[in-house]
Formats: sequence, structure tokens, C-alpha cells
Amino acid sequence: MNLAFLKTFLINFVLLASFSIFSVTTLRAGTLSVDVIAMFPKNTAEFAYADLKEARQFPWYAQFKSQTLPPRFSDLEHFLASTGVDDNSQIEELAWSLSSGDSASGPDDKAAPDSGNILGVALGNFDTDAAKSFMKAHRIHGIDYRGYTLYPCASCDDLSVVFIDSSTVAFGHLRLLQQLIEVRVAADESLIQNEKMFPLISQVNGRGIFWGVLNPGGTHHALRQIVPEATQFPQAGKLLNKLQAMLISIQGTGDLDVHFQLISSSPDDAATISQLLQAGILLRQFDAKSSDPDLAMLLESVRVVSNGEGLEVSFAVTSDQLVSLIKHNTFSAKR
Repeated sequence: MNLAFLKTFLINFVLLASFSIFSVTTLRAGTLSVDVIAMFPKNTAEFAYADLKEARQFPWYAQFKSQTLPPRFSDLEHFLASTGVDDNSQIEELAWSLSSGDSASGPDDKAAPDSGNILGVALGNFDTDAAKSFMKAHRIHGIDYRGYTLYPCASCDDLSVVFIDSSTVAFGHLRLLQQLIEVRVAADESLIQNEKMFPLISQVNGRGIFWGVLNPGGTHHALRQIVPEATQFPQAGKLLNKLQAMLISIQGTGDLDVHFQLISSSPDDAATISQLLQAGILLRQFDAKSSDPDLAMLLESVRVVSNGEGLEVSFAVTSDQLVSLIKHNTFSAKR
């Protein structure tokens, strides 16, 4: 259903997403510390967050996790488990990003994020001494870099891990982990210095147990993957290329409120894109009636509304509906 990183949580859930701003309490599930956001490099093109501690309370968590969290996260879990880290009790929050190509002037917003550029931070409670003893006992040799030791993840293909402290483990490709450390020691620019991405992250931070932000390139590609029917209409390509970002959040206790917001370049464009997406969703609903009736029923309840330069679509999904959709691999990258 998507490319690279869009195979992860963000875009997989966007298929069923909606976005509307509603009130939340001051200290909410899904609020990520700015200190953690500041660990990521400035050239971040997509950023996502999952409150695993909160999500584990839901009956659909185990199946949903396998379809939505970052690629190879399960392999990373197995590796960390071998060092004494229990995902079910010790990893409480997960944040991850993808970067795209850089130009001479900085991040390339028009380029779709690359799944090969994944960088993540797991938060919880970790016995770093036990983990390092495991590495030493199994002769897993790390690379020393600016006072940190980066260990190869034997079961994660080309990923590496670094224990920042007893509450923070970072993972990703070696060069990206090195960049994260450069940011940490103030030798490189941070995500909070990204004037386009950071305000959007601040806007959605705390609005759900899952949330995320996509840059223009990721937004364009996501919509083409999510609602390919909409791209069949004349002028669709030009309109979608005017979208500036996508914000995603998922809230709920028993049932879930799923939201997304598309940010366009003008109110007129937002209104036209709203009509385009409504037509695309209607066609997708028709196609799903025989292959995935639960999805078709859900799509029938979707409402698309333009609001200034933004575009909002809203609906809610019950736990029973979500379980059924998961059984149909609705969120799977293999669809």
C-alpha cells in the first residue's frame, strides 16, 4: 500500500485516517518530550510516534503492531530481548523518522522519504550494564563514537543500536546513529531547527497514542498510494503537488478516533482537493464492497471538509471494526 517508510505506521493507518482538531488535556497520552524530538536530525522528512504503554491496553495491539510499526522493528525487539530488554514491560514509547535526500541548501522537501533512512528512539527502562555485558560475552564488538558505543544488530540486517542512557535506546543505520550523536553533542543541527517540520510536530504532539507528520514529498506519495482512484481525475497531479504536509493522529480508549489533516497552498486548492478526495473515496468504497466489506462500511461514514488552507476528514472506528480490518491485513505493507 505504500513505499518504504509509508509501509510503517504512518501511511498504513492513513488509509483509514481522518483529521480534526479537538480538545485534549494538558498532560496527555502520546506527548513526546521535546528533548527527544531534539535528538533527531534537522533533515527529517517524516516523523512518527507511538505510545506503546497505552496501546498495549487494546485487544488489537499485537496484530496491529506487526502491520504498522517501523520495518524490522520486530527484529530489533528480538535482538534487544536477547540483551535483557523486554518489549512488553520496558519499551514504553517509540519515536522514529525517515529522511530524504539533501540538497546543497538543506532538506529536499519534494523528495519522498526513503525507508532506507530510518532512525528511531525507544524510551523505557533499560539495564545498560547488563546489555553491555551481553555484548561482551557474545563478542559483539561495537564502534566507539564521541563517547558512545554503537553495536551492530545481528538480526536486523544493517541496523545498529546505541544505549544513550538507562531510559533511551536509539536504533538505525550506522551513519544515521552517528548523525544523531552529532546532534546530541551540538555538532549538527536538530529537528527543532527545521522551521517547516517542527511547528507541525508541535501541533500534533500529544493528540493521540499514535501520531505523525509527513513532508510534501511524503504527502504526495501517500495520497497516490492511499487513494489511487483520486489520481485518475484530470488535473489531480497538479493539485496534489500543491499539498504542503500531512498530520496524523489516533486517539481513543475503547473505540478510536482517527484523524488526518492535509495542508494545501490556498483555500481554493483545499476546496478542490476536498472534492477530488471525496470522489476517490467513493470509488474506493465501491471497489471494497466485495473484497473488504468492513472497510467499505467505514469509508461510507467518511466526511471530507475543507477548512481554510487545511483539509479535514473525520470518522471513528470501533474496536470490533478495527479487529476485522486487521484480519483483512488492511494496514499491512504487503497489500
